[in-house]
Amino acid sequence: RSSSKRLSRETAGRGGGGGGEGNSMCRRQARDTSPCVLVSASCSSFLVLVLYALATSVPGCAMRVELKNAFCSPPRAPLPSQGLMRDSCRESLRHACTKKPVNHRRGAFLHWLSAGGGRHGADEDIRGKAFSKWWEESREQTLVPKKLQHKGVFPSFLNGLLLRNGPAIWSGKGRSYTHAFDGLAKLTKFEVKEGEVWYSSRFVRSQWYKRMVEEEEDAPKAISVGPTDPPLNQLDKLLALFNSDSFDNAPVNVHQLGGQLGPWVAVTDAPLAMEFDRETLETRGRLDKRYVNSVCQLGGLLLFSTAHPLPCPVTGQTINYFLELNVLQGNRALLVRTDDKLARQLVGSVRLAAGEIPYVHSFGLTRTGKAILMLCPLRMPPAALLNGSFMPSLEWCGEGEGDRTRIYVFDLKESKVEPS
Repeated sequence: RSSSKRLSRETAGRGGGGGGEGNSMCRRQARDTSPCVLVSASCSSFLVLVLYALATSVPGCAMRVELKNAFCSPPRAPLPSQGLMRDSCRESLRHACTKKPVNHRRGAFLHWLSAGGGRHGADEDIRGKAFSKWWEESREQTLVPKKLQHKGVFPSFLNGLLLRNGPAIWSGKGRSYTHAFDGLAKLTKFEVKEGEVWYSSRFVRSQWYKRMVEEEEDAPKAISVGPTDPPLNQLDKLLALFNSDSFDNAPVNVHQLGGQLGPWVAVTDAPLAMEFDRETLETRGRLDKRYVNSVCQLGGLLLFSTAHPLPCPVTGQTINYFLELNVLQGNRALLVRTDDKLARQLVGSVRLAAGEIPYVHSFGLTRTGKAILMLCPLRMPPAALLNGSFMPSLEWCGEGEGDRTRIYVFDLKESKVEPS
């Protein structure tokens, strides 16, 4: 699920910076917070999640440039959990279209892909082997930019950065992740400058990374995409719910939050954002804890988001989807606009049915200033919050007349948050 962002042309006079005002804002540090406040906030989120789960569980021209030696890592033996991870992906895809129980140790969907997707021939086999290397751990970092060899000539106007994010480590000391989307985030950067390409990489130094790599502990007990190996017991699953508020691993995408003067962040499908320096890839800290205001109603908290925020066609600021879990007033699907000062504005809201937790991968924006939100009947039962992982619990609920896909359109030029 690595995603690439922005191969941009650097203009004369801008240099490597992202704007003086934006950089100064990015470097602001979060204010010190009392430990008792942190414990209180964490306990509050935990109680809301537990109560909710229990309450609702009852009924033109082409140019080819080849880069070499970008990822020079020695071959590694397969990890014990890699087979489970491949199976988990395959079963998650299958489970999206069925209500049958999921067995994460059965099947070999990605093995099939790694063999060429059922095709024959040397070229297909080579492509398949290259695909399977996506699931090999890579703990190396290239902290000092490395000049790469390449074939071909870059156009003189092509200068800029290609930033990517993706999972690279799944194994802890005794417990490992089995799903591809749970791997620890690793940033990579390709800088095209004066006809040359420079490569660097660095892990996002989240609390998850520090515990699994620097302190050599197990994969932390928290709600994950797929199950762990070995699986969590019932007490661990309860602890996973308690620890969900501290989750800070963002291995999916990168985005400049709030517009061209905003900070760069690593994001995932949880409502968190890890700020990093665009030039050095160094981690600056968790940004979502420093938002100016809340968009939730009384008793609500943000449970899910998307890893694919988009720039608002009206303001240039960031728009993203969030799922508000609210045991008091009911769940809501939200579209939120965030500026480069971390102030947020609600631009779209849909009141959901009792206990409804839809899975939303992304949304759409038009050049005319409309936002399009599609809610499919692929949902997570509330009781699944106590299962330790959410992807195996997704259910397709599209059989009934009232459970069809709903499409909502919002006008971003207006102040109302109801769909058109």
